[in-house]
Amino acid sequence: MNIAFRVDSSIQIGIGHTMRCLSLADQIRKANKIFFIIRLLDGSLEGLIKDRGYKVILLPNIEQKIVKGRIESKPILSNENYWSQDANDTKGVIEDKKLDWLIVDHYGFDYRWHKIINKFTKKLMVIDDLANRKLLCNVLLDQTYGRNHEDYDDFVEKDTEMLLGANYALLRPEFSNLRISAASKRKNINTISNILISFGGMDYKNITQKVLDTILLVKWQENLVINITLSRSAPNINLLKSYISKINSRHKVSLLLDTSRIAELMLEADLAVGSSGSSAWERCAMGLPTIAICVASNQKLILNNLHKDGVHIALELDRYDEIPQLFSELSKINDNPTKLEDLSNKSLKICQAKGSFLAALKILPHYAKDGKKVDLRKVEIPDSKLIYDWQKNPKTRKYAIHSSVPSWEDHVFWMNQKINSKLSFFWIILHDGIARGVLRLDPINLGEGDGYLISIFIDPKKYGLGIGKKAIDIAKYIFLGTTLYAKVLENNNRSISLFSRSDFKFREDLTYFEWR
Repeated sequence: MNIAFRVDSSIQIGIGHTMRCLSLADQIRKANKIFFIIRLLDGSLEGLIKDRGYKVILLPNIEQKIVKGRIESKPILSNENYWSQDANDTKGVIEDKKLDWLIVDHYGFDYRWHKIINKFTKKLMVIDDLANRKLLCNVLLDQTYGRNHEDYDDFVEKDTEMLLGANYALLRPEFSNLRISAASKRKNINTISNILISFGGMDYKNITQKVLDTILLVKWQENLVINITLSRSAPNINLLKSYISKINSRHKVSLLLDTSRIAELMLEADLAVGSSGSSAWERCAMGLPTIAICVASNQKLILNNLHKDGVHIALELDRYDEIPQLFSELSKINDNPTKLEDLSNKSLKICQAKGSFLAALKILPHYAKDGKKVDLRKVEIPDSKLIYDWQKNPKTRKYAIHSSVPSWEDHVFWMNQKINSKLSFFWIILHDGIARGVLRLDPINLGEGDGYLISIFIDPKKYGLGIGKKAIDIAKYIFLGTTLYAKVLENNNRSISLFSRSDFKFREDLTYFEWR
């Protein structure tokens, strides 16, 4: 397939839009031709995109113009007619490309831009988190925590497929791969020895320096490792380097530019101080306790929702871009680090770090033997009755590990446990958009490292269509790089055949089927 991304980054826009598009691109790049269309702005990530192996087509910089011999800049989003010029520029790039998908992540575009561009692509996906304007697309992805369908009632067509909520956050695979380790590390937080400061790639207000200055004023119980992440393109980078070079402290301060180790740094950290933009989902995925500071108006909804549910400690800048409450909050944490355990537990429930894979399934779908699409959606409490009916079916119970039918009360209790689990995955299997089974993965360690135990059952009325096989194929795709196990009774020939055809190997020493 021919797939294009239309996304920008700059000092004003930041790098989050581009980074999440790259995360999605990495999951669909196999056997597909992918290229990025970006505008050449001050702070654009052309080099990074190319380094990741993608072709880049540049649109000209229209932020800058020459006025009486000198350069004047005007942010593109302040130009109300920008969408029209960009639509024409983008059209010029794609009109002969025969695109299968165009994926656009840009606050400056609405249905008017989409209407023009839709003529030159089979399908359009919009990535957005504002819910403030009319959109015209096949698929809408909004990774905002607490977002619901009603927020878009006035902004999208009825047939638009919506992927909403933080479980669709477009993160790189390493965040998912380290989640079990992160949850284990944060079970007992007794002291603070490692703090991560992260205000996106640009931090044009230089909030980083103010946070660092405040952290150094606290009389910490331990010597700290303080890691700071920024882009080399950040406008205040030299000012920050100079400030750090003059620090005389018992704490170790490191400035890490364009690091690829964000997930590992979050695993190592005991506390983060950062903005409430896209990196909020990375920190939630890692269960990293966070003091979140709102540095842009579009971050307020995220900040407020996470604070309301006790996930982050939320602070705001005053009119001088200072953070008057930061010292007090840091001091409270220093006096009582154990309070961070609750923040960590609640964070882990927000984002499971599989959004890039789930979004990719919309672009690269799987099909059953009858040609109908097989997909997944998260299980919800209203599914309890349907799942209970499937579980009670004699054909399902015959080969269940626990053959007795649970009571309705026990079933509802179990459903709540699984839905609210920090680390388990609990999905309805969809066949042509209709619920036809259950796929569940629970963390397990059989002495050979962390893995997941897979459990699956299909509506007996739909046996023989290959739905179970495709659901397992999807699980293998989503959990690539992770060991999967299956426990199958020795007389369950149907399941033995299913897992064997899915490339699971029986381990006699473990008495489990294994895929790695």
